[in-house]
Amino acid sequence: MALDVPAPLADRLQGEVRRLKTQAGRTRSLPTLLHVGSLGSERIVLPVAAVPDDAGSRADVVTRALDRLADPVLRSVWLTRGGVLVVGEADLAWRAAAEAGFARHGVAEPGRWACFVVTRHGWLDVGGGAVRSWPRLRPGPEPAPLAPSRDEDRVWRVLR
Repeated sequence: MALDVPAPLADRLQGEVRRLKTQAGRTRSLPTLLHVGSLGSERIVLPVAAVPDDAGSRADVVTRALDRLADPVLRSVWLTRGGVLVVGEADLAWRAAAEAGFARHGVAEPGRWACFVVTRHGWLDVGGGAVRSWPRLRPGPEPAPLAPSRDEDRVWRVLR
């Protein structure tokens, strides 16, 4: 286990890895999705491909998603994607957007929010560098479907 991530949070991240692995099945190519909310619970999910590729738009999307959550404190931003479990430029760009979004909500202190990448093989903490992977993590039971967010359209209207 990574030393930088508390055990309960690491358990929820492992649950997200299992959820992704179960939902992806044998699909080789996974779309990159942005999740804003609580790991294993309430979240807003948006496709990264639909967001204009500039820092301001990314920060606006995170801010608007946080606006829709009951309490932005102790929330996380995480990307689910395919590929290897290393930090890429896009991951760093979304971490910067998360930092800006949380700062706009007065939650800029480290430890009150986090940014992760989740793949079907493990997870990594984009800011802290902690990584956990499993060579053969079994898919979990079929996860309960996440209710689609009624606010997703409102988040996108901000950018139009």
